[in-house]
Amino acid sequence: MYRRRSRTERRKSGRVKQGTIACNLGSIINLSAGGLRLLSHRRLNGILSVELWDAHRGLRLRGKVAWCRRIGFRKHEVGVEFLNITPEIAGNLAAIAMDNPRQHH
Repeated sequence: MYRRRSRTERRKSGRVKQGTIACNLGSIINLSAGGLRLLSHRRLNGILSVELWDAHRGLRLRGKVAWCRRIGFRKHEVGVEFLNITPEIAGNLAAIAMDNPRQHH
């Protein structure tokens, strides 16, 4: 049975809004060591292979869809929780997120 997590449990890691990181699942809205939020053209669910890359590095992770909501025609906002994150992977995620913040105009 699924237990809804409290807001504090869901927000363990600080999030960084993203601009130049590419993802195989869609456009990243924000990224943290615990997961990501993205826009996708299709509904996502279950366990996924998540690939993230920028000009300097690439990461391949496993993630679980925590939630998915339709926000328009062929537009879904999706929350993905990363699985089996080691300290090394968390460090790589932090580095890629901090190297690629969204630019404010």
